[in-house]
Amino acid sequence: MKPFYVFLLNVLFILACITLLPFHFETNDDPGMIAILNGSKVGRPDFHTVFMNIILGYSLFKLYSMTLAVEWYTLFLVICHIVSCTIISTVILNHFNGKILKSAALAFLCFTEIYFLAKLRFTTTAGLMATASLLLVCAGGEKERIAGIFFFVLASLVRYYAAMLVGLVFIFFYPIFLVQTGFCKKCFVALCVCACAAFSCHLFDRAVYHANPEWNHFFMYNKVRGALHDNPNAGLGYQFLPEGVDAASYKLFVSYFFGDVDVMNLEVLEQIVSSINKETDVHGIPGVK
Repeated sequence: MKPFYVFLLNVLFILACITLLPFHFETNDDPGMIAILNGSKVGRPDFHTVFMNIILGYSLFKLYSMTLAVEWYTLFLVICHIVSCTIISTVILNHFNGKILKSAALAFLCFTEIYFLAKLRFTTTAGLMATASLLLVCAGGEKERIAGIFFFVLASLVRYYAAMLVGLVFIFFYPIFLVQTGFCKKCFVALCVCACAAFSCHLFDRAVYHANPEWNHFFMYNKVRGALHDNPNAGLGYQFLPEGVDAASYKLFVSYFFGDVDVMNLEVLEQIVSSINKETDVHGIPGVK
């Protein structure tokens, strides 16, 4: 099947999913970034989205500065899903052998995409993009490899850790490609370029935040907040509340993502997270009681 028809089918499929499914964001991180980008959080549009790379944040910020009538963030994620599914389904159709294997792979892709769209999230979007880009690098020609590198870097701008995690998992499956196609020097170089370019963008992002003390504090606060909210042993924090922090304030923070930042400040969160990790550390594995 020609790539254009594959693209068209994916557009129709994803638009149908968005129209028919109870579409919403899975976490409050995405609405939080939208609030920063459109200015509803800080009073004016800003590009310090914290979770996305500053390069992508600036690009979306310029779009929001042009007009607030378009929800650029959501539109961007949907376009990324369309492109990713087009790449993956094209690779399946052109490189998988046998109708049964192709049908099973396409069915898995469809069900996975339905779940991702029903609970849209920038992290899963980045993972899907990284998967598509690595398949493009290994299964395509020269032009496809270049496009794959660009798309992987874009995935790392959406969520660096999600893209690199997919890359790490891909390393274990890379020998399968070697068995089927043999060692490809250009493909190996392209994979190395993907990792180096993504890491360089990540370093640039951190340098920008370090240069701005206020946004760097906000970045670190959200990092520690995430470490507490995602910790399965967060309930143990009641045992380690420092002076000036009562149980009610902690419950509001961990249960409802609401709290007084003057009480639940960065230093308090770091102290609680550190105490929980020490308490639940078993043979060097944190988070396990």
